[in-house]
Amino acid sequence: MTDDTSCLNFGNDDLVYGPSANSELSDWREKMGGKLLNEVADPYNDGFTDWLSRSKYHLEVCISNGNYVHFDLTYMEDIPNILIGIGRFADKITSDELRYIKKHWERMRNNVKFYKNNVEVDKPW
Repeated sequence: MTDDTSCLNFGNDDLVYGPSANSELSDWREKMGGKLLNEVADPYNDGFTDWLSRSKYHLEVCISNGNYVHFDLTYMEDIPNILIGIGRFADKITSDELRYIKKHWERMRNNVKFYKNNVEVDKPW
């Protein structure tokens, strides 16, 4: 399969989620568009005391404004265990974000897209 991202283009106010993977997520966002959470959230002046609360808040704002969340699963391992909150990756922020989306899927389903290796895929559950 080729790495053809030419057909994908994220909106300016869309959010890009996924593991940082040694800047791979940042590079993907650079190619595709959208924003990373650290580009919309000011951790020193936004009133949140932790990154997960900040992430959930901005995810909700993105969805309520009719924008999309583009979630890259490429570098996620052990997704079945992550989804039930066990295993070595269960306590990672990205894992919590994925579980949050799953928990609220009925409400978020039209605004969250998942990708693996630059190809849109079905939800991982």
